[in-house]
Amino acid sequence: MAAIITVHGTFATGPEEGDSWWQKGSDFQRDVREWVEAEDGQPTFQPHIWTGLNSEMARRAAANSLLQRLSKLDAQGQQYCLVGHSHGGSVIATAIVRRRRQRLAGLSRWITVGTPFITTEGRGLLFSRLGNFSKIAYLAFFNFGFLMSASYLYSYVYSSFPMQLALANSFMDFLPFVLLHGVLWLLDRSRSGAYSAFGRRAGAKLHVPQWVPLRHVNDEAIGGLGAISKISFPIFNRSFMEVPLLSAGVLISPLIIIGILLGGGTYFFSLFPKELIGDVSNLRSLFAAVEIIRSLSMVWVFPLVATGVISMQTASILGYFTGLLIIPLLFFLIAAILLVLIRVFSVIISAASGRALNEITWTQVRQSAFGNDTIGEVARGAFDRPSWVETSLLPLPSDLSREIADLSDRAAAQSIAKLRSAVQLLAFSGGDKKKSDLLAEYLTWDELIHTAYFKVPRFRKLVCYGIAHSQGFRPSEKFKSDPDYALLGAWYAQLNKNRAT
Repeated sequence: MAAIITVHGTFATGPEEGDSWWQKGSDFQRDVREWVEAEDGQPTFQPHIWTGLNSEMARRAAANSLLQRLSKLDAQGQQYCLVGHSHGGSVIATAIVRRRRQRLAGLSRWITVGTPFITTEGRGLLFSRLGNFSKIAYLAFFNFGFLMSASYLYSYVYSSFPMQLALANSFMDFLPFVLLHGVLWLLDRSRSGAYSAFGRRAGAKLHVPQWVPLRHVNDEAIGGLGAISKISFPIFNRSFMEVPLLSAGVLISPLIIIGILLGGGTYFFSLFPKELIGDVSNLRSLFAAVEIIRSLSMVWVFPLVATGVISMQTASILGYFTGLLIIPLLFFLIAAILLVLIRVFSVIISAASGRALNEITWTQVRQSAFGNDTIGEVARGAFDRPSWVETSLLPLPSDLSREIADLSDRAAAQSIAKLRSAVQLLAFSGGDKKKSDLLAEYLTWDELIHTAYFKVPRFRKLVCYGIAHSQGFRPSEKFKSDPDYALLGAWYAQLNKNRAT
């Protein structure tokens, strides 16, 4: 017996039977039944179903279940070919490298279609790769050893505690932390070893010769995810905090001024003995400070009275109005100085935090796009080959690429016409029907090259050709007599032209 196992991509999960390329009853399954034979009979068509979430952990879980399935087929002595579309190809690649030095005996061919291979790497420090509870334990054991060692050092410096005994006790107190570190390191290595560079290289040497990547040169998923790691325009500019901080400064400046007057008044009255002026509260200090400023503001009229320029009554009126104006002017002066300081402060803060916030934001955007939800690993990019494959193989032949692109263009043209006639409905839809549901009525997803591969008959034939020329499989007589058979052979040879062995 021989098996063909299909692995769907992201957001494409469903039951075993249906119209999708990977399901039983699809056009692809009918083509496989017509064009491909097993050496001992008809091959079985087996969809491998997983959650389809855009999640690295979900892909790894799917890879683990796929590997268990393949191990059972190995134990039964069956040959099998794997076909994965989009991140389904990532699931297959991850399952393969999980075996590390042990080859999958029944693997004849693994074919990936439009797969963007996400490359992740572990963070440098063990602490950054731990879960929250492990981090708590790590810090607790470390803090215990550190505090006890500090106490021995204090005893050595101030109590003539023997140095040899201090070092011996410090070593013993740090021993639980050292042991915990070793245990956590072993667990981390066991958990991520298959995804490490060493583990990937070990799997690559055994299984790269069976790999056939099929990708359109303009595949949106591969190109888009590959480009997102390079996009980094500033979201937070250098002055993004100036306006908020200045606005806050305008609102809080009166409170700051009152605080200055309270502090100044309190300090002023603290210079006098309590027996002379009594116990002056903060509120009295504020009022007293205001009165002192008001009184000082009227000093300028006294020389005018003494020289007879103005009368005492006029001087009283001028002094009164001066006292009314001087306090608001003083408030304004202090507030203006505060705003200048706040502006300088906001420029410094914006420049310092803008770059950090941009980096944090773009890191989160990239990790979300890559579906990286691992602990202690960072997704670095998406490529047209796994990180453990040295050379990219050629994209689909130009003739076949044009067929796929033409199908997508026709679907896009039809969808645009339908959407144009439904703009009002889409714009003003309400009630229970969501806009996303309405869009689903007008989009077939053949508008994207990434999701249109298996809608092209000659592409399905090319996949069947790759399976049929794998160990344990063969092309049917009907396939050999097909007018496209020789062309498919030429295309297949072209795809493998620069294969690294």
